[in-house]
Amino acid sequence: MEQTSELQARASEIVIAHPLMRQAHDRLGRMCEQSRSGRFAEGSCMLINGPSQSGKTTICREFQRERNIESKLEVGIVPVIHLSIPSRITRKGLLQDILLRIEDFGFFTAPSSGTESVLLDRVCKSLRNLQTELLIIDECHHLKRGTRDEYAADVGEMIKSILLRGACSVAMAGVGEAAEAPFSMNEQLALRAEKKLSLNPLRADKAAERKLFFDFLVDYLIALEQRGIINNAEAVANKEIAYAVHEVTGGLLGRVCRLIRHALAEMSERRDSGLSVEDLAAAAEVIAQHTSPRANPFR
Repeated sequence: MEQTSELQARASEIVIAHPLMRQAHDRLGRMCEQSRSGRFAEGSCMLINGPSQSGKTTICREFQRERNIESKLEVGIVPVIHLSIPSRITRKGLLQDILLRIEDFGFFTAPSSGTESVLLDRVCKSLRNLQTELLIIDECHHLKRGTRDEYAADVGEMIKSILLRGACSVAMAGVGEAAEAPFSMNEQLALRAEKKLSLNPLRADKAAERKLFFDFLVDYLIALEQRGIINNAEAVANKEIAYAVHEVTGGLLGRVCRLIRHALAEMSERRDSGLSVEDLAAAAEVIAQHTSPRANPFR
């Protein structure tokens, strides 16, 4: 039997290309095309907004993986740069993080030296030199600090500068009003923005959203079986379990994957390869351990 950590790691490698991901990738692809075509003097920008574990980061990372093909990277072209930023980051810190992320691709950027203005120039020059088409700033809600609206406005101004200098298009992904702040507090950036992409929880009372959720769950379970992680996908993929999974996860696809990974840990401890309802029940308690007590739909 595999160790629990190995099972969970292999499960984490599974990416399901669901309709919301394809929609997001289509829109991000159009932003890349705008950068590449040269028909516009400036890039476009877009906000991807959704609650934690709604799939934002997975969508962004997978888009980067698909676009950054080896043949381009080998000749110094980096089409997409995706970075996740830490909490309470300053504007200068953001510029330094962009330069550090560029260094991950093997380029020297001197992120530690220079004023904010110098770093902004260096970021724009680096993005142009790498022929980058899209910069994705993930966890952008970390850019707003407290109630200082002027700070959010200044962050919006910095993003606008990257666009106006023709560096590349910029997508920002984050949670709630804090993610909206650079746009809501900077009218000029808002006027340049594409329509926001919202990754809202999928509702069980809406047929299309219910189908998307259930299809995702089934596809994920089948992928687990195809990789030899479980051996009973068909038995687990029934409507009763699917509704219970929806109740526990609140219709968030990223949380579905997290729930299943916790259930795999329970399965592994039983030294079994068949996922059980009891495994899912225990996993649901892990998910809910820091929230108000509620009935476990698997019990």
